[in-house]
Amino acid sequence: MAKLDTDCDNFINLEEFVGFYKANVGDQEGGINEFHEAFEFYDLNKNGLISSTELHQILTWLGERCTVDDCVTMIKSVDSDGDGYVNFEEFKEMMLKS
Repeated sequence: MAKLDTDCDNFINLEEFVGFYKANVGDQEGGINEFHEAFEFYDLNKNGLISSTELHQILTWLGERCTVDDCVTMIKSVDSDGDGYVNFEEFKEMMLKS
C-alpha cells in the first residue's frame, strides 16, 4: 500500500490510484481502446464490473500491499451509481479526470 499511498495518510485516493495505474499499466493516450483494455485487465471474471476483490487481486499481483477494505474504499470513491462495483463508464470517467 505504501507505493499507492503517496501522501502517507493511510488512505488511497483516486489520484493516487490513477497515478499508480499509469506508472504500472500505461496511460490514457491510446484513447477509448486503451480504456477498454485497462478495464478488462481489472475485470477478472469478465462480467463488466470491477469488484473490490478483483481490484485487490490485481494490485496484489502488481506487488502492492493493500487489503480488500482498502479496495472497497477506492471503489467507493468512483462508484457513482452506488452498486459497490466500478463499471466501464465509471472507470472511464475516473481515468479522464486524472
